[in-house]
Amino acid sequence: MITREILEAQLGQYQRRQAQAINAFEKAKAEVSAFNGAIEAVNNMLRILGELEDAKNKSQKSSKAEAVEVEPKK
Repeated sequence: MITREILEAQLGQYQRRQAQAINAFEKAKAEVSAFNGAIEAVNNMLRILGELEDAKNKSQKSSKAEAVEVEPKK
């Protein structure tokens, strides 16, 4: 027969494990959130870098185009 003491001990173990699982879950959610923030930051930096590279390329192309268009007078 299962005694009250055994059931209470088992209940206590389940409650402790539940609390540990909840704690682990909260930590995992925090880690996921941190990774989401890091991913977003890197994506933004890549976007900005791409825009800077585009602007630099456009600037170089316009400088070359202006140099080609200007011809010395005869």
